[in-house]
Amino acid sequence: KITQGVVPFKTLEKEVHNKLFPPAHDDQKRPVLITDFLQKLIDDSASGERKTKKDLNLNPNSIKPYKSALNHFKEFQTIQTRKYYMTDINQKLINDFTKYLNEKLAINASAKYLTVIKLLISYATEKKIIDFNVALEFKVNVRREKSDNIYLNEQEIKDMMAIKEFPTKLYDTVRDLFVIGCCTGLRFSDYSILRLENIKGGFIEITQQKTFGNVVI
Repeated sequence: KITQGVVPFKTLEKEVHNKLFPPAHDDQKRPVLITDFLQKLIDDSASGERKTKKDLNLNPNSIKPYKSALNHFKEFQTIQTRKYYMTDINQKLINDFTKYLNEKLAINASAKYLTVIKLLISYATEKKIIDFNVALEFKVNVRREKSDNIYLNEQEIKDMMAIKEFPTKLYDTVRDLFVIGCCTGLRFSDYSILRLENIKGGFIEITQQKTFGNVVI
């Protein structure tokens, strides 16, 4: 018992975590491959067992980076000529995988998959696969760079709509969809599924695929 002074933050954090997520039984502490736990993260996110911070089911599009991160880690293991277990996670492994991603991908793409690794570690502490205090020591450097916002002005959009001759009707449809995206600001996942029933009284009404938010345009 502490009779005087201040409770150290790390101690308080550990006790709260242990209260929320009681220690696992011994049979839950068997070595688990990182690729297997990444697959569990994917499966639990898809089934609804793992939810967002707002207690909502994750959208399938939000889970796609998890699958890509799994494929990248498998390729990383091939290069390293070994398989890694969750107990192998340490700062050196994180740094080596970060280097692999940075050499292979653009910075923002690399950051997307490193974010998945952060989620993996967080979910692993929740499931008592990784010790909470050990996980606090890991540093995953999710670095991003500012990207250019490329857009068409109104005249360029009009010029595109003025094109009448395409090899097939498909090109015409793709052009129209692209222009709808330019004029509405909707994500591709949203404007590519627009139907006549989404148009009501001169407005476009749609539930966004990524955020589940309702928008009226």
